[in-house]
Amino acid sequence: MQAIARACVTSIVALLTVTSFPARAAGLRAGAAKAVITPEVAAAKVYLAGFGNNRLATGVHDDLFARCLALSAGKETLVMCSVDLIGLFYDDVLKIRDLVKARAPQVSHVIVASTHNHEGPDTLGLWGATPFESGIDEKYLEWVDERIAACAVESVDALEDAQLTLARDEHPLLVQLQDDSRPPYVKDPHLFVMRLTSASGDPSPRWSIGATIRKPWEAGTPRSPLTIRTGCVERSRNAWAELRFSSMAPSAV
Repeated sequence: MQAIARACVTSIVALLTVTSFPARAAGLRAGAAKAVITPEVAAAKVYLAGFGNNRLATGVHDDLFARCLALSAGKETLVMCSVDLIGLFYDDVLKIRDLVKARAPQVSHVIVASTHNHEGPDTLGLWGATPFESGIDEKYLEWVDERIAACAVESVDALEDAQLTLARDEHPLLVQLQDDSRPPYVKDPHLFVMRLTSASGDPSPRWSIGATIRKPWEAGTPRSPLTIRTGCVERSRNAWAELRFSSMAPSAV
């Protein structure tokens, strides 16, 4: 999720840079939406992604989501989508982009990123019944591409005037919470948070993007190892990021 947060910040800076006049003058607008993308475990076999083959889901611990944030400034409209999946191939991303453009021609850029969730369905074809069998459910994959695109369009439809604040934290604890067991050893010691508030003057955050890392057993709810769940990385509006935000160095845009 740190990579997603960094990509979000980079994309936003690029969006504000390519506009023909300053973001304040252009009028920054933002909109957000989310959609459930949990497969029907009772309807068909759902092979879970990662940690060996033939891991069939036995239930749903909590739903998987697609979350989309739309940002518009000047003539540019960017939509960023985060999905609770192990990953998507490029052809799926291209399909999602085409679906979005067909319904919302004003969208200039669509970014789709996966949270690398190992407790969701196999969407890459690597974890079927055997190492030589795909675990992809083609009907589910087609449905999920459609759901992500629809969520992206919904976020565009929700655009309203907004103010953007970016912040970064360098707390030493962040390094201790990260683990990279395979080379190359890459660790990002920073926590990035983006907060968007309504331009109407309401100080409460309408949307926020941040990341905190927790172990699954810290959730306090017993679970089966074969249940679908969101995963260990908590996304937007997580309490830890919100609590730490007041002590971070903000930069309003």
